[in-house]
Amino acid sequence: MASPSPSVDHELEEYYLAAVSVARAAGKVALEGFTRDKVVDTKTTQADLVTETDKLVEDLIRSSFQQQFPSHDFIGEESATNCELTDNLTWIVDPIDGTVNYIHQIPLSAVSIGLWKNKEPIVGVVYNFITDDLYAAKKGWGATLNGKPIHTSGCTDLSKVILMIEYGYDRLKENFEGKMQNVQNLYIGQEENVRGVRNFGCAALALCSVASGVADAYYDFGLHCWDMAAGVLIVQEAGGTVCSTDGGSLDILRREVLCASSQEVASKIVERITHRIEYKSDNQ
Repeated sequence: MASPSPSVDHELEEYYLAAVSVARAAGKVALEGFTRDKVVDTKTTQADLVTETDKLVEDLIRSSFQQQFPSHDFIGEESATNCELTDNLTWIVDPIDGTVNYIHQIPLSAVSIGLWKNKEPIVGVVYNFITDDLYAAKKGWGATLNGKPIHTSGCTDLSKVILMIEYGYDRLKENFEGKMQNVQNLYIGQEENVRGVRNFGCAALALCSVASGVADAYYDFGLHCWDMAAGVLIVQEAGGTVCSTDGGSLDILRREVLCASSQEVASKIVERITHRIEYKSDNQ
């Protein structure tokens, strides 16, 4: 975690407070629709779904930021086509991450709001509006859960790791088999295996589980930039390691991520990932 600056960056503080405020307002709208019957549309597969509330929440977030920061760019899940991430200040938003959970009233969904500058995250907010848990970070100032500082577990021993994974909505047999082989490589048959594997069905909250020390590592293939734009900063500011699944620098448009409680755990997981699944990048 970076050491706090001796003086407050007033612009950064303004962006951070705006993100927290907008996330809470968006979460209020999302919560109102949580227990109601929903109008559900299918996007790419039977598990890639969108509700009318996803669209309503994204419109609320976009209009709020456009009014406050008209010069900023905006990338949102429900309106994105070809994502171009420039050096300009860019809000990257998933209005409801974990839509399938949301539809089935599983309390693992969140508003995810990240602000990027020069292709680096500077503000991240993930708000589970069902449990009223708000994870937040601003660059150089650490990460918090409901206003209290959080830190990764610091675990370096793979045998003590709780690993978060996501299956995603990809239904191609060869991709699923590759994902399962990667899990098997980490779970059984080795001298040192992870302690447990868990799946939230919500990438933003999986990232935050690592940041808060609840889990020790998370990797995924097939997620999008809006799923991780906020969470990767929260992990970094909580003292965690964030990289690509081959151990290189993270490219948020490349649709893969690995984060861990320590560099040691990240390196051990990279060694076990034998099937790297290449998806079409978000800017293609």
